[in-house]
Amino acid sequence: MDVFNTNIWKTIPSLRIVLGLITGILFEYYFTIPLFLLLVVSVISIFLLFTYSLFPLKYKFNIAWIKGCLINIIFVVAGSLLLYNQSTEHQKNWIGNRYKQGIQVQITILEPLIQKDNFYKAIASIDEIKVKDKWEQSSGKVLLYLRKDSIPYNYQYGSIIITTAPLISINSAENPGGFDYKRYCLFQGISHQVFINSNQLIFVKNSIPSYLHYYLFKLRDNVLNALKVYLPHTRAYGVAEALLIGYRNDLDREIVQAYSSTGVVHIIAISGLHLGMLYGSLVLFFNLFPKRKWVTILKPIVILIIIWGFALIAGGVPSIMRSAFMFSFILVAAIIDKHSKIYNTLSLSALCMILYNPFCIWDVGFQLSYAAVLSIILYSGTIKEWFTFKNKILKYLWQLNAVTISAQIWTFPLIIYYFHQFPRLSIICNLIVVPISCIILYGEIILLMVGVFIPKMAIYAGKAVQFSIETMNYFIERMSTIKWSIWEGLKLSPLQTILLFFFIFFLIGWLTTASKRKLFMALGVMFLVLAIRCVDFLLINRQQKIIIYNISKYSDIELMNGFATTCYMDSILMNENSFLYSYHLKPAHIEKRAKIIKHFSLCNAIIFNNKRIVVIDRPMKLGLSAHPILVDLLIIAHNPPVSLTQLSTIFSCKQIVIDGSNSMWKTDQMLKENKTLLLPLYITQSKGAFIEIL
Repeated sequence: MDVFNTNIWKTIPSLRIVLGLITGILFEYYFTIPLFLLLVVSVISIFLLFTYSLFPLKYKFNIAWIKGCLINIIFVVAGSLLLYNQSTEHQKNWIGNRYKQGIQVQITILEPLIQKDNFYKAIASIDEIKVKDKWEQSSGKVLLYLRKDSIPYNYQYGSIIITTAPLISINSAENPGGFDYKRYCLFQGISHQVFINSNQLIFVKNSIPSYLHYYLFKLRDNVLNALKVYLPHTRAYGVAEALLIGYRNDLDREIVQAYSSTGVVHIIAISGLHLGMLYGSLVLFFNLFPKRKWVTILKPIVILIIIWGFALIAGGVPSIMRSAFMFSFILVAAIIDKHSKIYNTLSLSALCMILYNPFCIWDVGFQLSYAAVLSIILYSGTIKEWFTFKNKILKYLWQLNAVTISAQIWTFPLIIYYFHQFPRLSIICNLIVVPISCIILYGEIILLMVGVFIPKMAIYAGKAVQFSIETMNYFIERMSTIKWSIWEGLKLSPLQTILLFFFIFFLIGWLTTASKRKLFMALGVMFLVLAIRCVDFLLINRQQKIIIYNISKYSDIELMNGFATTCYMDSILMNENSFLYSYHLKPAHIEKRAKIIKHFSLCNAIIFNNKRIVVIDRPMKLGLSAHPILVDLLIIAHNPPVSLTQLSTIFSCKQIVIDGSNSMWKTDQMLKENKTLLLPLYITQSKGAFIEIL
């Protein structure tokens, strides 16, 4: 922790660049600064910096702070320009700016097809579009869905097809507290999705867009096939694939939930732990050889090739890329005979990742990875001193667990913020599962090596690995069934999360140094956290809202009065253990601190706080009325066989809402009708959940 007691900019010079870039990226994303203004600011800053360099030395010392400010401004502007350049909407030929429904589009498949129940899925690139009988270049990525019963060819990585199927913009459900799927896809350059039948495509040819990716996919497929051969149990090889190379498509959903509930989901989410073990094994292997010149030259080259190959096969997730960059810097420092400082190495790895993909700063894995590593650096040494063992095996196991415990100190605020839960048994489960997972990982590597040279022996190695995985799964599933194993429904605001980091820092500083100043600062920060929580509770206690959710094929109307919520919903949504409830409704209930006191099936008439609500979700006898019925809110659900024209003669509505349970054709039909009627129409499929504050 002594780094914080020195000049941090001299100790970690790259940190200034990283912080500047992150600030610029955030400014550009949230305030959308025009390109012209960014260029003007950058030119002025560079000119002033050049002018400063011409000053005599005696003046430079007195105004050195100006130089620092100008350098920081340049880094901030560079971050904004970096994000501007990477944003898909600013690309010259982006499909979102040029596409019109019905035109032909040429697509290249960018990964092996993933098999689902009724279709194959893959990410694909848009190469060209046909405009007025002429092919023109285009750019962008789409999620490609090919129906199983309509595939005449063996499509693969690099297959080029032409389709007339409509490209559909990816949208989020936009329910309160919900996951922003649209933003998630845009950060990966994906803006559209396309569902293709056999009569909507023409196969052009198979190509190889990148030989590197082609051979990496081949290697990954060989690894997956070998694991499926020697680990026949479905639940076992699903975990084995995730543990070894981060392939999660075969994971059982219940297993994932059990790992998440016990706080060990990082085991099946490929992380720096896996690459660290591989790096350590390679270093030990090369240490067996005598110190010859050829060993010195070959060692870093082989290690770099293997760790980067492993990182790319694992999908290049932020946590593993961070480790790959860090180990690369350590190797390069060793080659040039320089000692690599861990803080600078960590900062440089973040710099490389941000330069490659500025959107990575929003990635939860990126944030958790750096929080975990920084926490390990700061606190693992102190935790290791809690116990001492003479036995080398016990000593190694305790050191491993000390790293695991320390990693959770700075990650738990992020876990609460993003996942709204905290696994109470996390430390206990990690103490047991992390060593077992390490043994399994080495076992899988041995299995693959033995499978190549001695296939018969690989059968027994596979049985040992499968037994170990099944034992680990059994332990985790048993622990997850303990009722108090997980603390759910937690809510932190972004400000509270930041303050919680400061509280942890000052609290541990007080515990390790007995500084009263740090104790008072920790108590002061905690007071602010609790004050924000109290204000939030007061506001929630006064809330009165009507929420109509946007859920495809289903309806949910919720009436919130303080913390108490009454729901009128489809029966399938009443199951709090269902995926639909967990994905659409649970985040909103946590966000609004809502507790369901009653839930009913949909009914046609609802009164809430003198608001008259009518639900049209079935055929109704609509007779003519001398005076239209006054309604505050009219909700249309489940494709009722009525038109807006008919409804407008019966009801006088302040607001009409068409919810997500209606099909697209029904919604489009009503939109066309409303062009002449001009009724106050709200469509959740395009605008997200309808929320009325009373």
